[in-house]
Amino acid sequence: MDKLDMPLDDLIRNKNGRGAGGAARRSTRRETNRSAPYARQPSSSGRRAQNSSAVREREPFKNEGGYSHIQGATIEDIANAPADQRVLKVGSGSDPKKVAGSICHLTRAGGAPALLALREVAINQATKAVAIARGYLIEEQTYLYCQPEYRDTKHSSLCLHLLEVSNLKPGRGKEVELTASKSTDPKSLAGAIAGKIREDAKVSISAIGVDAVNAAISAIAYAREYLVEDERDLYCMPKLVNIMNEDEESLTAMKIKVAWANYGDDVTPVS
Repeated sequence: MDKLDMPLDDLIRNKNGRGAGGAARRSTRRETNRSAPYARQPSSSGRRAQNSSAVREREPFKNEGGYSHIQGATIEDIANAPADQRVLKVGSGSDPKKVAGSICHLTRAGGAPALLALREVAINQATKAVAIARGYLIEEQTYLYCQPEYRDTKHSSLCLHLLEVSNLKPGRGKEVELTASKSTDPKSLAGAIAGKIREDAKVSISAIGVDAVNAAISAIAYAREYLVEDERDLYCMPKLVNIMNEDEESLTAMKIKVAWANYGDDVTPVS
């Protein structure tokens, strides 16, 4: 099997495998087509902070400097790699708990990684892994945030950029819980998220099932784009919760809280 297609679990077990860094993907700004009433053109002066040894500004929606996945690498190789190669590739067959363990290991080793996920099932597995890892790290008073963004023009591949920061705004207004389902249009949900953020509401999204979680995460990626003109950026906090349905059956749901910061804010890296 080509190492590029190997699932994360096999890469972790491949203790002796070492490979050269893959080709970096392009970091040019991606143009998006948006429809009213959420159509907004990027601001040429907009900037947002990112996690690094020092807070630095960059143009919004450059794809994080072009992450490069290290083919055939062990988890220790990734831990010792430069920031743009601290990447975990998550597939549909990846075990969220094992991915969460890898996220925690890399975060403790010096910096949270990025997760690359292709299509709905992998995006769901990656989001679960982030939720589980956040639960582990909160016990150590380490607070992990997630920023989803699309990596391709077909909007099928997402990068979940993980980072430890402080000084985020959860919203000072009323609490608003939005719901994502398998039939939810991510762009419509994104418009609702952006509108509530502009109202300074405390926003969270609930989702049950693969398609619903994918819709919720995709909506946050779109909402980040819709808020470019407002010069605001979004950070999300996924958490697994138990809820009761109408038949009084216990179900596991994903609840994603959303915080925000202005592009010019000092969003301070914790690590």
